[in-house]
Amino acid sequence: CYFAHNFHKQIEWYKSFFTIKKENEIAIDICGIYFTDNESLQRIKEYNPNVKIILSIRDPYKWIYSFYEQYSGNFEMPSFSEFIHGCTINRDGEEIVLDFTNQKILKTIEQYRETFGKNLLLYDFSYFEENSLSVLQEIENFIGVKTWFNEDNFTNAKINASGRKHAQWFNKLLQTRWFVYIILKFFPRNIILNLRERWEKKSAQNILKSNL
Repeated sequence: CYFAHNFHKQIEWYKSFFTIKKENEIAIDICGIYFTDNESLQRIKEYNPNVKIILSIRDPYKWIYSFYEQYSGNFEMPSFSEFIHGCTINRDGEEIVLDFTNQKILKTIEQYRETFGKNLLLYDFSYFEENSLSVLQEIENFIGVKTWFNEDNFTNAKINASGRKHAQWFNKLLQTRWFVYIILKFFPRNIILNLRERWEKKSAQNILKSNL
């Protein structure tokens, strides 16, 4: 969330997150807070006028509730009835102001379209649920990488924050910079990726069981 509430930490702080990236790899910054912070759009544009943005749109109420579920597992949160009308969240000493009123979502989508134009890939999340592979292939084409996803190597597994609630203490640790730094410093990259894959698969299994 550098371009939102961490912008004061300067660009070198932001770049430090990508030091493990290999020369032939493309890094993607994923942060839902950018959608809620108006200043982020202009900051991103100024950082890179040719930046490519991928924006997934879903039913507003479902998105707001999903947002709430994700943050309630990691931070002190008000009740959902308060949250939906706007609130301020404290994240590692930084304040995040959220406001979903006055057609905020619709207006933000229009701002993204006006700011990034042809460099914006916009897709409907409900379409993604039914056509995940085609969306992933379009993303590959949009960012300019060789197509890798296909019918043989693609697995459609639902992964989200609701499947990780059984380990909130661990999720909170992952939100702290020093803990992430220790992990990256002392554990080889292939081990980290392997552990993450196992964790995500376990999360998906928990979601499946809860829905049975």
